[in-house]
Amino acid sequence: MDEYLEGLFERAFDREVGQEERVFNSLSFFVAAMALTINVLGYIATKLPPFALSAYSLTTYALMTVAAALMVVVMWSLFDGVRERIYRLPPKETDTLEWAEGLRTYHSAAGLSGKALDNAVVGELRAEMLREFAESVVHNRGQNARRTAARTTGISLMVIQLGLAFFIVANIFIHDRFVADANQVSAPHASPVATSTQAHGVASGPKAGPTAPAVPCRRLQNSRC
Repeated sequence: MDEYLEGLFERAFDREVGQEERVFNSLSFFVAAMALTINVLGYIATKLPPFALSAYSLTTYALMTVAAALMVVVMWSLFDGVRERIYRLPPKETDTLEWAEGLRTYHSAAGLSGKALDNAVVGELRAEMLREFAESVVHNRGQNARRTAARTTGISLMVIQLGLAFFIVANIFIHDRFVADANQVSAPHASPVATSTQAHGVASGPKAGPTAPAVPCRRLQNSRC
């Protein structure tokens, strides 16, 4: 049974230690997704409308505020996922050797010798190492669970933040492309119409040409000029 437990605990210990490495291997995804999100938010910042008490302006600024707050939470989750944690390891080989020598001295003083002495030392040493491996696995699993939870939270919030950023971009595009154009009601522009009144052959108005000379009038009988 001891051999079975030794193999079981060693595999569990190696698995928990390898879990820490897998967390760090996922950092490339974090960096790529965060860079994309920052670029999108930077683009949105250049397209923000002037602040006004309108539904479009208030909604856009509120969504941008939520996206910025999510960035803070994502950064904290990333830090919590990669920060240094205390992992428990089995005793060092030198400590184990010193402890085995102490057991041999103790059992020798108790009157054991030869094979009986070796069996007593190995039995106690194996039982202690099994306990050390079991406690290390439990402790390390708890640390990895917190690290994994922080990483999962960060990834989930980053996906939500990225989706929110693209939603803001789509909202700005739709407003500028359709709503703003529809609100621009073109006022009628009356083009000046050339008006002229004919008085003695003289044109008047904005488009009137140079004044023509008056036609001389010959006074006739019973006529007026």
